[in-house]
Amino acid sequence: MSAYTIKFLPRVREQIREAIERTLQEYGEAKALEYAQLIRRSLHDLAENPFVRPLRPHIHRDARVMHIRRPGQRAAHLFLYRIRDQVVEIGRFRYDAMDLEAQVPSEWKRQ
Repeated sequence: MSAYTIKFLPRVREQIREAIERTLQEYGEAKALEYAQLIRRSLHDLAENPFVRPLRPHIHRDARVMHIRRPGQRAAHLFLYRIRDQVVEIGRFRYDAMDLEAQVPSEWKRQ
C-alpha cells in the first residue's frame, strides 16, 4: 500500500496522454506501451517515497522533479510535483528540455 496519494492537477492527465500518443506515432506501439509503463512506475515510486527527489526552490519553493527514465530505458519527460501532507500533487508532466520555471502551475502561484 502506498504511503502517499497521487493527485493530478487538471492538465496533467492530458499531458500524459499527449506524450504517449506522440510516442505511438513516432516509435510504434511497443515503445508507447514501454513509455506508459515508465510513467506508471514513476508514479508508483512517487507514491512510495516522494522525498527521494530534492527540493527545486529556483522553480518554486515546494517544487520537486522526477524524471521517468530508468537505467537502460530512454525517456525525455518528467513530473513536476510537490508534497502536501500525505498527497503528492503532480503539477505538470513535461518534456525535460522545457523551462520548468515557466511551467509552474497557476494553482501553485496563488499559494
